[in-house]
Amino acid sequence: MLKMHFHTTTLLSWMNVVAAFAVPPSSNDIAKRQSATTRIIHQFPEPTWVENIRVRQNGQFIVTLATAPEAYLIDPTTASINATSTNGVNLLHSFAPYDALLGITEVHPDQYFVVAGNFSIATGDVGTGTYSIWSLDLRKYNPYTNTGVTTKLLSPFPNAGLLNGIDTLDASRSLIAIADSTKGYLWLLNVETGENSILLDLPELKPASGPGISLGINGLKILRQGQTAYIYFSNDALSILARVPISLNTIKQSGPVQILNNGTAIDDFALDPKNGVMYLAGQSTNTVLKLPLTGKSYETVTNATSVLGPTGAAIGRTWEQKGKVYVTTSGLLETGGKVVEVDVSC
Repeated sequence: MLKMHFHTTTLLSWMNVVAAFAVPPSSNDIAKRQSATTRIIHQFPEPTWVENIRVRQNGQFIVTLATAPEAYLIDPTTASINATSTNGVNLLHSFAPYDALLGITEVHPDQYFVVAGNFSIATGDVGTGTYSIWSLDLRKYNPYTNTGVTTKLLSPFPNAGLLNGIDTLDASRSLIAIADSTKGYLWLLNVETGENSILLDLPELKPASGPGISLGINGLKILRQGQTAYIYFSNDALSILARVPISLNTIKQSGPVQILNNGTAIDDFALDPKNGVMYLAGQSTNTVLKLPLTGKSYETVTNATSVLGPTGAAIGRTWEQKGKVYVTTSGLLETGGKVVEVDVSC
């Protein structure tokens, strides 16, 4: 979601892209400002770009890196004691020879799927045609020995541009959706059969035309309500956050695109249906924002220096994590990327 779920922002070229898409919110876009309490769970060495995050049922985190093809498991209880140490942080798998990992989704408990490809932060090469979806299976994982992880190449996407955000559309049918940021598509993939096709091809998903690197659809999350799945997405080039309904009976678009907010570039985000809101990684403004699921005005949750370059977000899943949002950061490649706990309970 380089966010990229992912912004294709990188060292020199990354910074140029960020500058191009950094549309600060107007005074009308921000309902009010507050400073939520933040706590650094773990900070990776400089310059590490932490791209995406999923929270396991037990409260541990799986994060992907855009500066290396690596997925890490982080135990927040242990890791937060000394956020810059490696205690409580384990490399689950390196997907070398790819250059980067981007989005990650969980289809069934501890069955994850990740986007791997040759996106290069160092050169700004988006890696067109190099992307694949891999499984990352933790069902037999032993945390004491850091063994038992299994991976499998599921489906290459030679016709894709920059695969980025990813989420589960229908777990019962093993269907996931994948954002293509440079071609402006939403792909559909069956993770059991490997069959893939274009699910949506809409103007609201497209990057800007013209020379240079432009990202369209970026962050991606799906909210199921009965037999309708609302696909929420951000678009860097258009600086919009929107949603579109999909019928789970036909797996086709069942209504118009709804623009939820316009004027701020958002990377990835997390949906909180219990409270009717979403939490957004405001990459271009170094903020974490809150917005109702039906749209309206943003509310700034925090603009603390600990969330410099926010890239993704996830809602806590355990009782101890109630009222907490976990944000990944790039550090804008000026500091090591982090996983930060943001207390949104107040």
